[in-house]
Amino acid sequence: QLLKSLAADLARSARLEEVVSSIHDTLRQKISYDTMAFYIRRQDDLEPVYVLGGHESLFTKAPFPMGGGLSGWVAQNGVPVVNGNVSLEACYTNDSDVLTNLQSALAVPFVGRKGATGVLTLYHLDRSAFSQDDLRILEAASAHIGPAVEGALRFREAEETAARDHLTGVANARA
Repeated sequence: QLLKSLAADLARSARLEEVVSSIHDTLRQKISYDTMAFYIRRQDDLEPVYVLGGHESLFTKAPFPMGGGLSGWVAQNGVPVVNGNVSLEACYTNDSDVLTNLQSALAVPFVGRKGATGVLTLYHLDRSAFSQDDLRILEAASAHIGPAVEGALRFREAEETAARDHLTGVANARA
């Protein structure tokens, strides 16, 4: 039932913000987590495009190389990680002023029609917070996430292209 609801929400979502919001709202119903990060593959880099939740301020928005950090490793190898070490994350700043830092991560790659698209990573304050059931839920959801993200990225590109002259790159009257 949860996956049907997610699939329906994603089918109605044209913008990446809507896709991420639908995923966040749906997953919170079944999996306990503190923060969710949404990484998109851009050539040889992974870019943290959205970070939502209680500790989003501990993450930078700077892209990092494929293979770098926990989520980069998941993207490069196409293998999920359950209860991974958050301190290995390339864009995570382990803040000594924060009383409780994130302790475990559940990261799953998502694939679109054109191959690897990105990684969805959930973070929790407790060690070993994620179960095999959580992994199964996230893997099942990832089958719907990849195509939805590809569609949203194509939509964004079409919007940007429509607002620029295709020869000069200068903003046109639509912009």
